[in-house]
Amino acid sequence: MESYMEMLANHAKHAAVAAAKLGTAEKNKGLCAVADELIMQQELILAENQKDLKAAEEKGVKQSLIDRLALSEKRIADMAEGLRQIASLDDPVGEILSMKVRPNGLRIGQKRVPLGVVGIIYESRPNVTADAFGLCFKTGNAVILRGGSDAIYSNQAIVRVIKAGLRKEKLCQDLVLLVEDTSREVVNEMMKMHGLIDVLIPRGGAGLIANVVANSTVPVIETGTGNCHVYVDETADIEAYDRNRNLLYRGLREAGFECVKPQGAFYMFVKSPEPDEKKFCEACKKEHILVVPGSSFACPGYVRISYCVSFDQIRRSLPAFKRVAEGYGLKGLED
Repeated sequence: MESYMEMLANHAKHAAVAAAKLGTAEKNKGLCAVADELIMQQELILAENQKDLKAAEEKGVKQSLIDRLALSEKRIADMAEGLRQIASLDDPVGEILSMKVRPNGLRIGQKRVPLGVVGIIYESRPNVTADAFGLCFKTGNAVILRGGSDAIYSNQAIVRVIKAGLRKEKLCQDLVLLVEDTSREVVNEMMKMHGLIDVLIPRGGAGLIANVVANSTVPVIETGTGNCHVYVDETADIEAYDRNRNLLYRGLREAGFECVKPQGAFYMFVKSPEPDEKKFCEACKKEHILVVPGSSFACPGYVRISYCVSFDQIRRSLPAFKRVAEGYGLKGLED
């Protein structure tokens, strides 16, 4: 008798054959249909997301992690726009990268083809569910998604909506499958499904990635946790960066902004006082402050501020940050 994971993988295997045969126009229409469906059914998604948020609060999950878990109309709109952007990309399937003709007339080349069944194991951000589906679908693959247990209701709702969009275009429902069993045993089984799952992609913290790389018998695409290596020349003035960091952190906290004090970077992430961090960036711009939306660095709801500038420049910027904070009604925070 086949297990739960074997059943999912077999369904995905059959769907992958259908996915590989889809033309560019069919895939783009499917992506746009799913994008429209996300907007049409956002109330359902938000209602299910509230269940995850309530459960996280009851467990005492840190606020920063709850912020990553939370969805809003803006974030759902961004998910839909992301799918439309994928639809606008060139179709990589069938692209010939190189071609050589041997002396005997035999032609040998490189051609882009679908992988087949892609398994993705990821953590709390539910917007990854739509992103992962979109990229796998555009490249002609079926995908099995295993999100974090803390986002199970949100992920179930998003996958339900994705399937509804596919159904409207008469596309295979098994092109996207969600692992609804949140136990660790299922993840361990997923990592051993060589022959049913063609490639695994872990997306999350260093612990998750290391576990998958060490234990999977399925080929793994190791994404890494980001480029966190910094070369510092022996002549660099480290104390200058330390002074800049301390001054900026203290000034932002005194103005009322929530932020994380970095231990070894040259920039700081500050929580946006409004859900749309891009609007917050515009408010800062009016005070001649340059901050970058955190969504560009997989940190929606935050902005990134560099302190690779002079100490005096940071000192002169603090009154401007305070004016922005006052505009949002923020009060000073204590460490």
